[in-house]
Amino acid sequence: IINESLGMLKEATEFLQMDKDYAIKDIQRYVHTIKGSFAYFYVDEITTQAHNFEMFLESYFHERQCPPELKAEIQDKIMSLQIFIECFIDHYDGIIQFKSGLSTKS
Repeated sequence: IINESLGMLKEATEFLQMDKDYAIKDIQRYVHTIKGSFAYFYVDEITTQAHNFEMFLESYFHERQCPPELKAEIQDKIMSLQIFIECFIDHYDGIIQFKSGLSTKS
């Protein structure tokens, strides 16, 4: 779920950069999937972060495209969720066996 989640967040960023129609709905669908995946394993911090992001996106569901200021706010929320996931990896590294290459840190 970690690789999938980070991949979805990367794709969400690409949707914003491409000015893809209905990007908000696509991103919301990804965030909903991330929320469900982490909720299944009771990772409350990431589940809560994803839920709050999902609720934020729902308020813009009717938008077909994102104005620049909304794009910036969505991008910040994507990065924040990514950081939560990376902190989860860092915190549990050594306790849980993660495959290499999970983090998107440079």
